[in-house]
Amino acid sequence: MTVFHWLVILIVVLSVLMRGDTKGNWKYLLVSVALMYCVFGLRNAYKIGVDTTGPYITRYETVCDRDWENMPSISRWLGIEENSVAREGHERNIALDWTMKLYHEVTKGTYQGFIEFSSMLVMIAFFFYIYRFSTSPVQSILMHFGLLFYTFHFSALKQSLAMSILLFAMGAIIDRKPILFLILVAFASMFHFPALVFLPAYWVANMRLGRGYLVVLAAAFLVTYLMRDQFVDWMTDAYSTQIFDNETRFLANKVIVMLAILFVAVLVRPPVPEDRVYSALLMLTGVATVIQTFAGYNNTFERLADYYFQTSVVFIPMIFEDVKLKRQNLSDDTLLLARRVMPYLICAFAIWRFWVVAVAPGGNLVPYSFYWQ
Repeated sequence: MTVFHWLVILIVVLSVLMRGDTKGNWKYLLVSVALMYCVFGLRNAYKIGVDTTGPYITRYETVCDRDWENMPSISRWLGIEENSVAREGHERNIALDWTMKLYHEVTKGTYQGFIEFSSMLVMIAFFFYIYRFSTSPVQSILMHFGLLFYTFHFSALKQSLAMSILLFAMGAIIDRKPILFLILVAFASMFHFPALVFLPAYWVANMRLGRGYLVVLAAAFLVTYLMRDQFVDWMTDAYSTQIFDNETRFLANKVIVMLAILFVAVLVRPPVPEDRVYSALLMLTGVATVIQTFAGYNNTFERLADYYFQTSVVFIPMIFEDVKLKRQNLSDDTLLLARRVMPYLICAFAIWRFWVVAVAPGGNLVPYSFYWQ
């Protein structure tokens, strides 16, 4: 048994003891996120992960040795400053450099300490997103495992921080605060420039399921197809190492999983305008599916899709929430059976999928070691 096995077992057992399936159960969520952080944030940063055990170490050391006047500026993010000091590529991901420099100036900490700090930021964003929107914290946590977002965060430092900021942007969408949404997306793009792909989310999330929405998806598909090479170049420029191997990311099957989620969602819980959070998450999952379709062409599209698909850790449990529907596509008995059985089956699959990937031979998470080991 590895630390990943024990982590899931503890979270499930605590769910039974602390009613982790109860919406807004912050005590259970806090304990579970703390356990997740212990494995995620207290890992040996020099051994566990892919990007985080390679180029980011050099980047941290380089940034910490610079003076503030030699740090990248806003003009560098905008692409105006072409010949900036110590240009390493990825000039537009400047917020990471600022965060590294500020952390070092304040704490004089090592790279290991910075990984612990950045991991805490990711977990805090995850906590507040699940606390506010999830109908079942334990199901959302298991979705986070099973859809491999948890393992993803062990390696992708820039995108992990950007994705975490966009979890707060979801709150701005639901609260109808477009200015705050734009600020958060811009800030996220300063960590990972491709986060700008999330800009249409505010408009898309407030659409209704119908012809207009289908036209938007068709247009998104066409634009992505026509600009697929440009998107690949855009994403490649944002990374310093090779993207995950397709075999470990089940890219082809992931599209099928997304389509299945959409089909079940519309069947079990048809969206209505009054159900704003659920409807918004459904709209965003549709966009994620369109983008993911091109992952077979190049797996960088999965990274773009994940900006939208990460919201599904709340959306999937919400499908089976026990609510009175104004309209439904299933009989009462079938709907009751789906709500009782499907969450258990989905959670079991999520646990299995996480364990397979986390402890896979040749993976970057095993043999696991804490920072003191």
